[in-house]
Amino acid sequence: MTEHINYQDFDAGTVPLQDSNLIEASAGTGKTYSIAILVLRLVLENALSVKEILMVTFTKAAVAELEERIRLFVRNAYKASQGLEIKDDNILRLVEEAVE
Repeated sequence: MTEHINYQDFDAGTVPLQDSNLIEASAGTGKTYSIAILVLRLVLENALSVKEILMVTFTKAAVAELEERIRLFVRNAYKASQGLEIKDDNILRLVEEAVE
């Protein structure tokens, strides 16, 4: 018997955070952005530190890009929490929801 896999549209801002999330897509589709949003959500919503989150990617370049993006998102979230303007509406929304 083969297992039926139910694929659905992926939204990093709303996908449930329990269990695992697999993001598989072509180059330039926003995978790194989505992973960084998931990490930010885990930090904001579940009070995890980045050191407690396992992320797997396959090249040193991808690791470097992901690390840079996560640092940027955390800095932007901090700025938003201080009432400073940021350009990413998704990060702003996540911070606003976390503060409520």
